[in-house]
Amino acid sequence: MIDGKKIQAIFGFATIKAFDFLVVSLEDDVTAIINDVAHILHNEVFRWGLGNSGQCNKNLGASFLLVWRIGETASVLADQARAAKVVFSASREDDEEGGGGGGGRGAARKRER
Repeated sequence: MIDGKKIQAIFGFATIKAFDFLVVSLEDDVTAIINDVAHILHNEVFRWGLGNSGQCNKNLGASFLLVWRIGETASVLADQARAAKVVFSASREDDEEGGGGGGGRGAARKRER
């Protein structure tokens, strides 16, 4: 087996509906439609990809494979753990500030009832 790196990625699949109808109706002009759709998809994939992480990887006639690379698995899991610590520590601080003495989110919910 070849050594490599595990990565996290998001894969998308886009397809042109009723492509057979378009081919029959537009004949040679169907290429212009495919190129227009490809142009839009490429722009949007790059637009939503952070640091050039997105790309249209494959065109299969009326279908497109889209990929956004998130990062190496080890660093993604480390970032996820760090984010969880921040989120849950902030949640505990909110609970402590509320202290059950009339403040915090829990008290607001009790007053609403």
